[in-house]
Amino acid sequence: MKKIPTEDFTKKHHPRYHPSVFEENLDESHPHPHFDKAYFSWIAPEFLQHPKTIRWWVIAAIVLLIAIIAEAFSGNWTMLLATVVFGAVYTYMHECHPPKHTKINISELGIKIGHREIPYENIERFWIIYDPPWVKRLYLRISGNLLADLVIELENQDPVAIRAFLETYLVEIVDAHERLTDVILRIIRL
Repeated sequence: MKKIPTEDFTKKHHPRYHPSVFEENLDESHPHPHFDKAYFSWIAPEFLQHPKTIRWWVIAAIVLLIAIIAEAFSGNWTMLLATVVFGAVYTYMHECHPPKHTKINISELGIKIGHREIPYENIERFWIIYDPPWVKRLYLRISGNLLADLVIELENQDPVAIRAFLETYLVEIVDAHERLTDVILRIIRL
């Protein structure tokens, strides 16, 4: 069995980390503003994956089985197929594709998530929902993106400092609350 050198493995092939995690910030002597010259920089998961116990998986299997039986008895074959596919895809994604960790940079030009650079002029609004330990997120409403807002996990960052910095560039949605769907998904640990 060929042994892979640890340094090469962690920097190039580690499945849980985006390549941006291993890039250094530019130093202060850099002559021009740049997305990598960050005022705030941290590593965050793409999404939160709640740990699940055996009890959770048993309850989920029972609920899924009851749904399949009810759909079979009612003759709703399309919904039965959708339920089976949803259960299989969710299990596969949870077991085989944990969230990758990505480097987040907030600079004077905009926000960089991994290798994606988003200038402030492309961000309509922002808001922060901070209710530790459950919710620590920065939300961005991107221009032209009607389907969803961009959500960034704040991890251990200071939300007050990030808010004060972003207010100089963006409009904040004041008194924003966590969406009901997010609350429900968090409670049932999906």
